[in-house]
Amino acid sequence: MVISGIIISFCYEWRLALLMLAAVPPTCIIMSFMAKKTTASMMQEMRCIGKAGEIAEESIMGIRTVQAFNAQEHMTQK
Repeated sequence: MVISGIIISFCYEWRLALLMLAAVPPTCIIMSFMAKKTTASMMQEMRCIGKAGEIAEESIMGIRTVQAFNAQEHMTQK
């Protein structure tokens, strides 16, 4: 489908088609750079969310233990 679109665009206006084809490589390079940046930040975000969930689960599941040892302040700071 893409190839047929390129062929049709060359048939109608070859100069515009060349211009559009020249824009494809820089666009792909920019998109791959942005994807790498986005992936790195998403992985960092997922790690932070996992850590927060782990702390919340630990606090909720062990609330009696936390209260028994009077460690509410420690868990709040954690």
